[in-house]
Amino acid sequence: MFAERIKILRQQKDLSQQELAKIVGKTQQAVGLWEKEGGNEPDHETLNKLADYFNVSTDYLLGRTEISTTDIYTHIQDEHLDQASLLLQNIYKVSVTFSPQGVKMGSISKQKPL
Repeated sequence: MFAERIKILRQQKDLSQQELAKIVGKTQQAVGLWEKEGGNEPDHETLNKLADYFNVSTDYLLGRTEISTTDIYTHIQDEHLDQASLLLQNIYKVSVTFSPQGVKMGSISKQKPL
């Protein structure tokens, strides 16, 4: 799975194996072996560099998830965000707002019982 994904991501950026190798500080031969089915996989440090460069998770690169982006907001339905917000409010007693820019948490004012 890694071989297929790294090759597709590289081609989507219109990079040669040599160019990708330079970006992550490896050789073209190393990239070629990564892209060969059943070939080598990079070390953890390089895997993190690749994930950062392509803006994907390491889990996506390794085939552990089909969600390619690290921006989880784009993969959650609004109704689930509302449920998550209520859950966090109840557990942590904070207000929570989800947006494409991130999660904003603030304090909830405590009201005195009547």
